[in-house]
Amino acid sequence: MIGDHNQKIPFDFKPEDIVPAVRSFEPVLYRQGSLYYCLLGADAENGILGFGKTPKLAIADWEHKLWSIMRS
Repeated sequence: MIGDHNQKIPFDFKPEDIVPAVRSFEPVLYRQGSLYYCLLGADAENGILGFGKTPKLAIADWEHKLWSIMRS
């Protein structure tokens, strides 16, 4: 489960190159092995989860999933 045995990664959401949705919601970043996870919500089942090989890729995946949910 994301967040249980994973390490929370600090991330600065203030730089101007961070998209407004990410700055507004400030999802939490975790690392598990070689993957990073970006989560907004209580858990992966009930929240929005993105992942990638770097924190920025995980955030980009999270943003893509956020917009997909908002469009549906």
